[in-house]
Amino acid sequence: MEDHYVRVFTDAGESLVLLRLSDAIAEVQEVPGLRIHRSHWIARAAVARMERLPDGRLRLHLVNGSVLPVSRTFAKQVREAGLEQEQMKDQTQDLGITRQDDRSDSAGATEC
Repeated sequence: MEDHYVRVFTDAGESLVLLRLSDAIAEVQEVPGLRIHRSHWIARAAVARMERLPDGRLRLHLVNGSVLPVSRTFAKQVREAGLEQEQMKDQTQDLGITRQDDRSDSAGATEC
């Protein structure tokens, strides 16, 4: 059996929740945000800046100091969302959701 966990980051801290990432995204549908990777959804307000690497890949720097990859699958959506052009504001809202799977019988979760 495979359990699905998401690590939720907010201005109040972080928490590991037993929930599929798709269900977690549905729960926060009122929060402006987007999927940037199969393992990451971010609130737009959480983005401090976007970085384009020399090989063309994208990374997002969040206001909490995290740096997340943007997968090729979601890169077009990130660019279309205007994250390259916008000056991101440092706001305290939901900072993002990261999917985690516990594929072992141990109590710990491993990040995907």
